[in-house]
Amino acid sequence: MFYAKGVKPRGEIKVKSRKKKEPAPSPVVRKYSIGKAVTTRQKMRKIVELVAIRNGVTYEDIFGNSRRTAVIHAKHEAAYRLRRKFPHISFPALGRFFGIDHSSVMLRCVNYAIRSGKPPVCSHAGILRSVERKRKHAKEYFRKLDKQSVRDYQNSRYRLKVLTNAG
Repeated sequence: MFYAKGVKPRGEIKVKSRKKKEPAPSPVVRKYSIGKAVTTRQKMRKIVELVAIRNGVTYEDIFGNSRRTAVIHAKHEAAYRLRRKFPHISFPALGRFFGIDHSSVMLRCVNYAIRSGKPPVCSHAGILRSVERKRKHAKEYFRKLDKQSVRDYQNSRYRLKVLTNAG
């Protein structure tokens, strides 16, 4: 029998069987001697929990909108500790973890480093300059506020004196 060029007879088609490859382990998963796999995100959550317990706040407070001093200090410490523990994780990734912008994470880290006297985890000159500028403006503001409050106090005493002597 003759077949047209390129046409094969019908019959059984043999398919080569391929060995299924096992999926490669995720680069985030690390195996420890205890035998269970722990992801980086689980470790990050654990660090945040420990910081929350240490500062006397809840885990939800660190991810919430609270502006209490204890919560703010815990947020700063959590960001700093995560960056120190996982330097390979970028600030945008940490920002996604906390649900905030990456520059806010950088400021948290810098503020904690300044307050605690520990080495900074980011050397972004703009961030460091902005923190120093904010501190300088705050000092000037409170200095003016103190002078103004002293003037107000003195003026009120003077007015009181004038009013009592006039009557």
